[in-house]
Amino acid sequence: MLSLAQRTHATHIRAGNILTQRLSDVKYSFTLIVYTNRPAVDAGVDDPTATLNFGDGTSSEQPRASKRLIRNDTYENIYYFEHIYPGTGTYKVGYTESNRNGSIKNISNSINTPFYIESLVSVVSGVSVLNNSPQMAIPPLDKAQKGKLYVYNPGAYDIEGDSISYRLVVPKQAAGVDVSGYFTPDNMTLNSITGDLVWNVPQEEGLFNVAFYVEEWRNGQRIGYITRDMQIEVLPSRNEPPKLSKGLDTCIVAGDTLIFNIEATDPDVNPDQDVRITSTNLPLNNPPAGVYRLGATFTNPPPFGKNPKGVFEWATKCEYARNQPHQVEFKAVDYPTDTTFQLADYQTLRIKIIAKAPNLQTVVPEGKGLRLTWENYNCSTASRIRIYRKSCDTTDYKQDPCQVGSEGFPGYTLLAEVPATQTTYLDNNKIARGNFYCYVIVAVFQLPQGGLSKGSDEVCGSLEDNAALLASINVDITDTSAGKNTIKWFKPLNLSSGSYSYKIFRATGINGTDYVEIGQPSDTVFVDEPLNTADTSYSYRVDVLFSDTIPSDPASTLFLQTTPGDRKVMVSWTMNVPWNIDSLKLYRKAEGESLFSLYKTLPGNISGTFTDDNLVNCDTFCYYIESYGSYCNSQYPKPLISTSESKCEIPIDDQIPPPPFLTIISQDCKDKVLVNRNLLNWTRVGDPLCNNIDHYNIYFAQYEDDELGFFKSVPDTTYIDMNTISLSGCYTVSAVNIFGVEGLQSNRVCVDNCVFYGLPNLITPNSDGFNDEVVPLDTPRYVEKVKFSVYNRWGALVHTQDNDINIHWNGGTNKDGIYYYVAEVKYVRRLRKKDELQNIKSWLHILR
Repeated sequence: MLSLAQRTHATHIRAGNILTQRLSDVKYSFTLIVYTNRPAVDAGVDDPTATLNFGDGTSSEQPRASKRLIRNDTYENIYYFEHIYPGTGTYKVGYTESNRNGSIKNISNSINTPFYIESLVSVVSGVSVLNNSPQMAIPPLDKAQKGKLYVYNPGAYDIEGDSISYRLVVPKQAAGVDVSGYFTPDNMTLNSITGDLVWNVPQEEGLFNVAFYVEEWRNGQRIGYITRDMQIEVLPSRNEPPKLSKGLDTCIVAGDTLIFNIEATDPDVNPDQDVRITSTNLPLNNPPAGVYRLGATFTNPPPFGKNPKGVFEWATKCEYARNQPHQVEFKAVDYPTDTTFQLADYQTLRIKIIAKAPNLQTVVPEGKGLRLTWENYNCSTASRIRIYRKSCDTTDYKQDPCQVGSEGFPGYTLLAEVPATQTTYLDNNKIARGNFYCYVIVAVFQLPQGGLSKGSDEVCGSLEDNAALLASINVDITDTSAGKNTIKWFKPLNLSSGSYSYKIFRATGINGTDYVEIGQPSDTVFVDEPLNTADTSYSYRVDVLFSDTIPSDPASTLFLQTTPGDRKVMVSWTMNVPWNIDSLKLYRKAEGESLFSLYKTLPGNISGTFTDDNLVNCDTFCYYIESYGSYCNSQYPKPLISTSESKCEIPIDDQIPPPPFLTIISQDCKDKVLVNRNLLNWTRVGDPLCNNIDHYNIYFAQYEDDELGFFKSVPDTTYIDMNTISLSGCYTVSAVNIFGVEGLQSNRVCVDNCVFYGLPNLITPNSDGFNDEVVPLDTPRYVEKVKFSVYNRWGALVHTQDNDINIHWNGGTNKDGIYYYVAEVKYVRRLRKKDELQNIKSWLHILR
């Protein structure tokens, strides 16, 4: 939160902004520039000091460093501050004064409205790169005429080359508080890239204030902004503004010299008016700014007259190259008889300095790779060299003036990046004989200026053709044990005279390395059998035995995989071959067909996927693929045709299975014999033509209110749950298809135990074998424990026991008469836990 010191001076603030500079680590300096109304200041409303809040809970008051009259009605006041931040963070640096000047048309009650501006600072401790906020060459005060198009540019530039953008905002009267009663003038726009503020057109005379952010970006992240609050005075229409000739944004290669003319005219003819052209980055009596700090020049003294002409010249250097264009502004001011109505025209030109291209010299074979060599790149701000590659095609293309990097070189992809001091690189990344490879290199510049150089000239190279080249591998027979592959290759083209022989090797897998010798053919064809070609891919290599052994580049079979789905089959393929794949042909044999036929032509890729959809579930579909390829070297015939194994699949419903319907047959409580068994039955779900359900999951909960948990998986639609303790519980069932997708659970069905416990009301303990003891009337069902307590008619406890659910009490020594008992019965698990306890209360007559 900002706690801003406020002053109580009368109306005088017109415009202002805060500039920032990083001095070291967390130490920053700030320049506060405030523009004040001269009549109010001369009347005694002045600001000899200013207070700046640093956004970290601290502030500082400093004396004014300078005060100068920049036009008849305005003073420029400058204050300097320094501050050390506590650490990394984002801070809003703010300044406020009590009153703006009065009579501002688009701020109600402006004379009593505080003036507030802020800048955002991103402090990153431990980073060595220093940073300045964007600087602005043109003061935030200008004049317009009613009914005339108005254009203004702040002349912003960034010393480090960071990106700058612009955005209109509502002026503030305090931190986070917009000015009340403010409106942006109609038809006013701000170009987010150039910073041109256009008002088309002012309709009312008077003072207007607008505010905008000048935002600073680095590597795609905003690192700060300046709020510029400016004032425009709209005058009566008594003069036509001058016109600058419209230049064009341009690009130039570092080291070249840029020269162009800027002209101005004035449409007023009675009387004719003189015009002066200045470049706003080259202010009078101040140090040069922007491109003029880098050696650019403009006609001096500034051109003046009826149709003045100036010359801009800039001898560029590679150190000036950066990702963002440099920006230079020109201003033409006319000189009417009454200079109160003096008007101006602005023009902003963007100049992109592009570093020269590195000089790639040679690409020559070295072992199994290609060695690139280039001249040392002698631009000190370059940090890396990027290497781009493509195969089998030359570009023969020159970049447009504004293209950088690999732009304009179609087909190139980034291969590697090395330090800018390096002058050579060995490319051994999948370099194959029979092909040639072309390269372009580009210099990369470190942040903050960033950017890329022009691309080098294209240089191409290839390996020596002194080895056998594999030409095709065909899976002739698909079988798990009796499969057959046929391998063909080309003879070496550039082997010196003399006899040579071949050895052929095989490895398992697309990228296999476990090569074993499988033959020493005398021709360029070899048949490899028997193999498991149905489930396994293979790689092959042919060695030429000459004065030494020269191995070929390996190549694999074209391996096909299929996956069934709902009314579809997904066909995927992969291969690892040294030649280029130009196209693929997919062959299919559908249900009821005896032969394969061409089904689809696909783009050439060593791996990919095709989905054959709109099929009939449960029908059989078989596939194989042919690949068509070639080598770059035209001496090798083409096309090179290889075939995969064949695969068959049955499309089947892979959607989420629907929930089954569950029923349970349990114990009939009327039965005399207890059978602890729950018979679960549920409906079969899935495709009725071909079963796509792998199994069913049963879920169980002991109690009615418990969450269901996984219980068991079964293959069919019935299950008997045998439990010797209790039948009670709740069940659901879900289906799981062959793809492992589980469907929704069925209806929930709950079962309870058939409990029973009853006691007599009369015993005759006379040892005649009838009713001698208190015992349950019938066989207790699912009773775990009973606590039996007997009371006389006065409530005194005469007997208690809990060790026998059948009780077997004969009245003891108690006299004949009426007694009362309580039987606390604990049942084995019930569906509802509260039902597991039952108190049975009744009377008992003892009669001997």
